[in-house]
Amino acid sequence: MKEGQILLFHRAANSKRPIYHMRIHVHGMRDIHGNKVTYWQSTTNESDLEEARRIALDKFDELRLLTKDNRPVVELSFADVYALWWCPSSGFLAPRAA
Repeated sequence: MKEGQILLFHRAANSKRPIYHMRIHVHGMRDIHGNKVTYWQSTTNESDLEEARRIALDKFDELRLLTKDNRPVVELSFADVYALWWCPSSGFLAPRAA
């Protein structure tokens, strides 16, 4: 789909209800630190191909718009925010911005 930028696939061939997963590539994707992101990969949570295709196309459009607006496609998790907030080398809290 979309000239090879969206790939739908099954993870396990022996599952009773195969769930479709998606791998999406949008040229120019970046994470929160400005690093290049090659692929965005996730599950569609769908066993129906048409529903999985709709979800993948919606996600592709969302990622394309984020990239066009120069916004990061990968957001910070709570663990990432905590790591930025806590300075483990000194054992103290990192200074807050004023």
